[in-house]
Amino acid sequence: MRSADEVRRWLTGAVGELLGAQSRRIDARASFRSHGLDSAAAAVLVARLSAWLGRAVPLTALWEHPNVVELAAHLAGEARPEAQATRVAASDEPVAIVGLACRFPGGASSPAALWRLLTEEVDAIAPIPPHRLDLEALARLEAATDESTAREGGFLAEVDGFDPLFFGMSPREAAVCDPQQRVVLELAWEALEDAGVVPGSLVGSPTGVFVGALWHDFALLLARAGLTAIEQHTATGLSHAVIANRVSYALGLEGPSMAVDTACSASLVAVHLACESLRRGESTLALAGGVNLILAPDSMVQMARFGARSPTGRCRSFDAAGDGYVRAEGAGLVVLEPLARALAAGRRIYGLVRGSAVNNDGRSNGLTAPSPRAQRAVLAAACARAGVEPTSIDYVEAHGTGTRLGDPIEASALAAVYGPGRAAAADRVDQDEHRPHRGGRGDRRADEDGAGAAPRGAAGEPALSDRQSGHRLRGAEAGGAGPRRAVAHARRAGARRGELVRVRRDQCARGARGGATAEVDRGAGRRQRGGAAGAGGRGGGAAGCWREGSMRRGGVASGGGGERGACE
Repeated sequence: MRSADEVRRWLTGAVGELLGAQSRRIDARASFRSHGLDSAAAAVLVARLSAWLGRAVPLTALWEHPNVVELAAHLAGEARPEAQATRVAASDEPVAIVGLACRFPGGASSPAALWRLLTEEVDAIAPIPPHRLDLEALARLEAATDESTAREGGFLAEVDGFDPLFFGMSPREAAVCDPQQRVVLELAWEALEDAGVVPGSLVGSPTGVFVGALWHDFALLLARAGLTAIEQHTATGLSHAVIANRVSYALGLEGPSMAVDTACSASLVAVHLACESLRRGESTLALAGGVNLILAPDSMVQMARFGARSPTGRCRSFDAAGDGYVRAEGAGLVVLEPLARALAAGRRIYGLVRGSAVNNDGRSNGLTAPSPRAQRAVLAAACARAGVEPTSIDYVEAHGTGTRLGDPIEASALAAVYGPGRAAAADRVDQDEHRPHRGGRGDRRADEDGAGAAPRGAAGEPALSDRQSGHRLRGAEAGGAGPRRAVAHARRAGARRGELVRVRRDQCARGARGGATAEVDRGAGRRQRGGAAGAGGRGGGAAGCWREGSMRRGGVASGGGGERGACE
């Protein structure tokens, strides 16, 4: 039998000869397809290879082992053994968050930058950049629909820059690839680096990829170019499924790979599905999160016509003056791993996801109307599955659409689940209300600012917390843009059951609806932020709770409506 080196040299020369290229220009680790070897050329190569080896080589071998290195190892009997299916018992083990990566408005292109944006109370809502949206087209759409829209939102600085060759993609393919696919590719690499995982070490592993996404703005732009703009890579470039699949392909991951669209809750439901996959033993590691980019004016007008967007360009959640939310964009991914595996690998652990729940509004008072009963149910289920008493929850990150219907329904559901039995605990908390925090703030406050959020008719966002630095990360729309501050304490919701909780107008006037974070005293003399993202709208609605390893209490996110999830 010939050695792997001999086969590799022969294959490199044969591929170069077929393609009319020098053998030294053939990347032995790049796929045959990326070199331009189509099915006809592959058949010729296999025929010549069979004659050279003196034994038949099936054509499918080039698809089973899609590059020179892998095919040579296989033919020399040195290929890695196939993974054997093993029976893994379902486990209720907590899932550890071990890696983070994000892109948010206001220059928050990393978790550290996002934390600075939060602590410095930066308003990331700004006028729509003229190079991002066709403002003339937006004006024409408004005129045609008799609908005016706010000219503000939360936007990333750049979404067009990308290094395709780094990810084994041709520049031609990258040009027709939805920028959402490209952003998620970059974040997947960054999140794995943050987790201390070498991406190359995951090739062939059961690593899952779960990404929330909603809008198809790039497809709308391409459609305006006409049928002549359709080319070889258009189908994959526009597919939402490929947002996740491209990560799996580029990194050689063989676990579940899917895009999730449950509208507002998509990113949080993606985290829920990832955790379930890990607990079942289906995946040993998972990337989960969401992405949202605003690339066309159509969706801006759609949400304005729907009545969800704030015409004033500011979101005032849980405020009588609330008139909707502000759209924003961004993306975030977390790396998830079963706690025991994470500890064994010596990973840094940001927080734990202990349980999750998902439901739907069912037949409510309208297709997009939230169901109070369903909201209460998913919040209670999240606590039950996580083994957390509702009275132990001291922070809630809410959906908070800033609307007169959604906010009262959400507040009443929170009060119904987390309020009972809280009076005694509230009295104890009041005694410590003005204990100084390390950040210099002497009070707990209920306020809101924000980097903006895309429609909560998009997807919900996962809650990410950092045990070491005490920071809290979240996104908007489909895991996209927008940190914001504090909805209200759960104890206040419990004390005023079913009552709309007002927030400080001077604070909430600055921000659009994004996430919600609250400053709470954990008794350790430091300021912490935590919770889980909520969602709302018929398609979305997710709730979650989490607990840091050194903390005594957890937090739960509430979901607005539709498909709902919960994590702890």
